[in-house]
Amino acid sequence: MSELGALLRKSREQKGFTLDDIQNLTKIQKRYLEAIEEGNYKVLPGNFYVRAFIKNYAEAVGLNTEDMLELFKKEVPSITIEPTPDPVMMPRRAASRTADRFNKWGFTLMMWLFFILIVVIFYIFVLRTPEDNANKTADQDTNITNESKPPADNKPGTPNNGATDTGNPTGQSGTGQTDQPTKPPQNNSDLKLTFVEKKGKTEYYTINTTGTAKYTFKVNNRAWSQINEGSQSGKVLRSGIDDSGAEYSFDVNGGIYFSLGRSDYVEITVNGQVLEFEPTKSTTRKIQIDVATNEATGQTGTQQ
Repeated sequence: MSELGALLRKSREQKGFTLDDIQNLTKIQKRYLEAIEEGNYKVLPGNFYVRAFIKNYAEAVGLNTEDMLELFKKEVPSITIEPTPDPVMMPRRAASRTADRFNKWGFTLMMWLFFILIVVIFYIFVLRTPEDNANKTADQDTNITNESKPPADNKPGTPNNGATDTGNPTGQSGTGQTDQPTKPPQNNSDLKLTFVEKKGKTEYYTINTTGTAKYTFKVNNRAWSQINEGSQSGKVLRSGIDDSGAEYSFDVNGGIYFSLGRSDYVEITVNGQVLEFEPTKSTTRKIQIDVATNEATGQTGTQQ
């Protein structure tokens, strides 16, 4: 293992990150991360990617990339810029023929465009003008005819237009029949947040809410996390490293998934109730919270 790789691995372990966490954070394949820690740079696709991957790795574990690359400049391969070949000069005679051909086609094209432009102008100002004048004259005649027509008198017994009013009967409210009762919010004291089991590295919890749950995510120290709606493969709500004091809230109707680099640095609340983590030696956690089914909670749907 190289000195640079040993430094990166030590910083990663101090942060409590696994190679899988670094892969999720930097989007660098795990086998490339292992090669960087071992100092086996031949596995990487090129010197440019070696330096770029090392910088991303160092930033993820909180190291100063510029100082580190300067310190290990003998170990990190440098980027060599390949000289660009001189452009091939075309023979003067061939270039002259090409220019003459372009000028010929360009002149022909300009002539056709000029001819089309003349035709369009002739059509607009000569052919369309008499037709427009005729339409205007017809419109004026129609207006004069309409204005000269006397208004018709209302016949006796004909109901007034105002008699067609179909207002609501006296004493009835126009909106009283359509008001729907609003569902009261669920009491936090009735919320049950239950640990179910742990499969592999994922801890499973259930909540007995029947609607939208409010999840609050607070960070007490610099830590990485990723939050997905529904499950691990769901929509990403938040991903990245947060500093102390960061706080996020999500209104989710259904399940939610948390991947935490340092669970001891964060606090998760569901509708105001704090999620108590199950005891474990590792600070890295993967948590899945789902809505409990009727069989699991003993409830029979919405209370009446």
